Amino acid sequence: MCPIGSRKVWLLAVLALLTVATSLPAEQNARGRELRQTLETVTRFDGIDDARATLSDALDMMGKRYNLSFDVNEKAFKEAGLKDGAGRFEIAKDAPLPQMQTKLGTVLHHILRRVPHSATYFIRGDFIEITTMRAVRKEFFADRPTLPGPLPPLVSCELEKRPLEFALRELNHYGNVVLDPRAVKEAQMPVTADLSNVPLDTAVRMFADMAGLKVVKLDNSLYVTDANNANVLMQDQAEQKSERERQRKEKTKKEKKEKKEKKDHPAAHAAGSP
Repeated sequence: MCPIGSRKVWLLAVLALLTVATSLPAEQNARGRELRQTLETVTRFDGIDDARATLSDALDMMGKRYNLSFDVNEKAFKEAGLKDGAGRFEIAKDAPLPQMQTKLGTVLHHILRRVPHSATYFIRGDFIEITTMRAVRKEFFADRPTLPGPLPPLVSCELEKRPLEFALRELNHYGNVVLDPRAVKEAQMPVTADLSNVPLDTAVRMFADMAGLKVVKLDNSLYVTDANNANVLMQDQAEQKSERERQRKEKTKKEKKEKKEKKDHPAAHAAGSP
């Protein structure tokens, strides 16, 4: 049986550990917001003309100058085929990185374009992770077909009982999100969520569902509207797709027919040529 004094000390230690454990996520979220805001800051980038400058050199420079925290997922790059990893890759070997006046996030994208295997970044907790698109697809888009083309951006945001229209305006910073102006009542419905690296289209669907609305993808935009209108738009899309497929098949059939005629009657086609 432990003495009362020892028991008090033990309880205080447990409470201290619990306090630290519960404060860590909040601190990470705060740091994540700070990183996102910093990456949105417009600055003057002096460029990099040292042919021996590596990715690690560039990240160290940006980290010190702008108070950014980076972590390179070397395992992802090695799995993609960059056997020496990404940190040691010389980013200005073939051509200098030019000066530019733009957002820090854009500068980082320009730097990562120099690294093979589709290097990209996202904010994980309290740091910026440098990784490959292959690793991002595997972690965040595992249930989607591996189709070519860009993936939806990853969204991180915290909202507490904010109107739907406000939430969608926040998401519009990541891509084209449009709310049907006829959904006046639903636009004021309060939504609450704490999202961390959620695909944009998934985030929009969740917020729309909270207000009883649906989402329709129209080209490169996400349109939030009521269920009846969404069904009409999706039916219209299906009809347009069917018509395009019909026209494609007719064109292919016509080309095959002309090719066959040219093969079967080469003299006639030669005579008709200028």
